Amino acid sequence: MDLAGGARGGKKPLDTVINLVPFIDLMAVTIAFLMLTAVWTAAGVQPVASGGTGPGEPSAPPLTLHVSARRVTSALLDVPLAELPRLERSLRDASVRTATLEVDDDVSYDALVQVIDACRGARVDVTVSPASG
Repeated sequence: MDLAGGARGGKKPLDTVINLVPFIDLMAVTIAFLMLTAVWTAAGVQPVASGGTGPGEPSAPPLTLHVSARRVTSALLDVPLAELPRLERSLRDASVRTATLEVDDDVSYDALVQVIDACRGARVDVTVSPASG
C-alpha cells in the first residue's frame, strides 16, 4: 500500500506560503504617495469666481484698475502704490465686486502681488491683463 499518494490520484498538499512583505511594502508606498498628492492638490486649488449670476440679480461691470510703477488709477480712485491700505478701503467703500487690473510692463511682480492682495482684502475678485495701448 502506497501512503504517499503516488500516481493513484492522490492530491498535492495545498500548504503554500505567501510572502506578505512585498505586498505590505507596496501598500505603504501607495498610501504615502496618495497622501502627498492630496496635500499638493489641496494647496493648488484656486478660488474661481462664478461666471453667471442668479435670476433678477443685475451684474455690475467690473472696475478697471490701471496699475503703473507708482500708482493705481481708475475712474473712481487714484492711489499711490505706497498707500495700498487706502486702495483696500476705497474698494470696500465703493462696494466693488470684480475688478480687472491692467498692468504696465514696468510694474514689478512684488507690487502686482501687493495690489492683488489689497483687492482680495476688500473681497474683490481680480482678473489681470496687460495694459492696453
